[in-house]
Amino acid sequence: MNKELNEIKDKLHYHEDTNTKYVIENMPTRLAFEESSLLFSLLSDPTRMQIFWIVANSEECVYNIAKISNLSSPLVSFHLRYLKQAKIITSFRHGKEVHYNIANNKNAKLLLQVLQELLNNEN
Repeated sequence: MNKELNEIKDKLHYHEDTNTKYVIENMPTRLAFEESSLLFSLLSDPTRMQIFWIVANSEECVYNIAKISNLSSPLVSFHLRYLKQAKIITSFRHGKEVHYNIANNKNAKLLLQVLQELLNNEN
């Protein structure tokens, strides 16, 4: 046990049968919590959540996403920009159109899994 851990433990109230040592030794960094919070905040907007769900289930262009979701193309583009900056969706040019789909990374797949689970519980 290192010095910092001992200092923290000395300041805590002792409770039998707790995992305090595990918590102290395995606490993620503040930055890790901030990055995770950012990912969840992206889906805190129902419009972004809907757009993410659409592109996660079907590669689509802005026009199709707008028609499917009954939103304007500029609004869809605005939300797609946020999702793309967070690296949970990707895009590629197909002729004159830009197509969007879910990114092939852990965060995107995890968010989709959580979203699908939440939406399945609604039905």
